[in-house]
Amino acid sequence: MKSPYSVHSFILLLSLLPAIPLFPQNPILSHWEIQEDFHFLCEKTETIHPNIHQHYPVEEYNNRKETIRRTFPDSMSVEDFYLTIAPFIAKIKDGHTNIQPVTSPNRMRHLQSG
Repeated sequence: MKSPYSVHSFILLLSLLPAIPLFPQNPILSHWEIQEDFHFLCEKTETIHPNIHQHYPVEEYNNRKETIRRTFPDSMSVEDFYLTIAPFIAKIKDGHTNIQPVTSPNRMRHLQSG
């Protein structure tokens, strides 16, 4: 006869599985990585976007970009980086230009592979 404790233990284990991280939930970026990623984002946006300044005046864009660049900490999580740059890009007010948070292990592996 099976012990009722083993069934309860199994149910408890199953209920805890979603809490076990399968990949780094919020990796930390170094200051260098933050600066490089932000520079890459701005450079690509400025060279590829057909009309970045239609709703985002050049002076406002450049001032905001410089303020963000100067205030980056020594390190920050990917989530905090996203929360910093998403409003900056959203100010372009173009439904086709946006930043997506990292939400899956496959996307994280893709980003980390370069």
